[in-house]
Amino acid sequence: MLVAGAPAVVLATNDALTGQGADISLSSPSVTIHLQTSGQVDSLAVNSSNFTVTVSQNAALTATSTLTQRFTVSSDTSPSTVTVTNTCTSSGNSITLAKSTTGTEILTISIDSASCVSSSSGGGGGGGGGGGGGGIIPTPTPRPSATPTPTTTPSTPGTSGVAGAPATTGQGPSSTAVAVCNFLRDLNRKAVGEDVRCLQKFLNQNGFVITASGAGSPGNESDFFGPATERAVMAWQNANGVPSTGYFGPKSRNAFGLSGGSSSGAGTSSSSTSASTGQFLRALALGSTGDDVLSLQTFLARDPSVYPEGRVTGYYGRLTETAVKNFQEKYGIASSGIPGYGRVGPKTRAKLNEMIAQ
Repeated sequence: MLVAGAPAVVLATNDALTGQGADISLSSPSVTIHLQTSGQVDSLAVNSSNFTVTVSQNAALTATSTLTQRFTVSSDTSPSTVTVTNTCTSSGNSITLAKSTTGTEILTISIDSASCVSSSSGGGGGGGGGGGGGGIIPTPTPRPSATPTPTTTPSTPGTSGVAGAPATTGQGPSSTAVAVCNFLRDLNRKAVGEDVRCLQKFLNQNGFVITASGAGSPGNESDFFGPATERAVMAWQNANGVPSTGYFGPKSRNAFGLSGGSSSGAGTSSSSTSASTGQFLRALALGSTGDDVLSLQTFLARDPSVYPEGRVTGYYGRLTETAVKNFQEKYGIASSGIPGYGRVGPKTRAKLNEMIAQ
């Protein structure tokens, strides 16, 4: 057993963990946690109140305890590339972390002080809802493009895909002025972004509470679309005459009042996508920001061979530049050494717009 306070243990292999597994012990709270892994876990350090692991591509780790407090995870990478599944029942709690992308990521796992099992009647369904919560909350790092926080006061839509404006909804359990989000893409489980956070705020403020405590709870909304967010979306869909799939797509956006990009082009000088057609109207390159960059990233992410990372941030960084190069090579638009390689110029825009029209 690895105990709290012991030095970091560098694992040359994962035999001990992938076979029978291994137990670690924390002192705050006092608990024994069973670990089991697959793939490459590069290091493991056990502290008094948490443990830290370094994971590489195709690594997976499951931690199980007999406590009903929910595991919480923070990452040194923003946004995190690790998928989190958090399950909490009256008999215990478990969390599974899986990384499918390249590179390494350092994760710190601790245990929340609040129970994730509802003590109220009908707790059988509520317990699962609490445990499904928000997923990884990445350690804050500066972003190239600031994202405005949705508010209940009017503001002009910005360049991040989230717009704050008051709206009164007569649907659902309550009719209150709440944050309105300008959705530029479909959202479903594992989606990450400020539009997810805005969706969680909207649901929490209208009575479709994500979870009672922890990540995703009112005032503590996260940018990760987990199982609890999906359940809240399904409840909202059911109340608003939308098929209860948990997938926040065009029908849900229409019911919400903003169909993909219907207001994203109005009054924004930093974005040049047509509000009516969604087509690209300006050149984009390294350093560009705006709703059209969000749309570009969303479009490219549909093809994993072009944009395997699939990050939708609104900032045209190196990953987006590489994805554009892959797109250009795939469709014979440009290649290394040709002017415009890695930029969304006239030829690339024409191909993108042609595909969008189709």
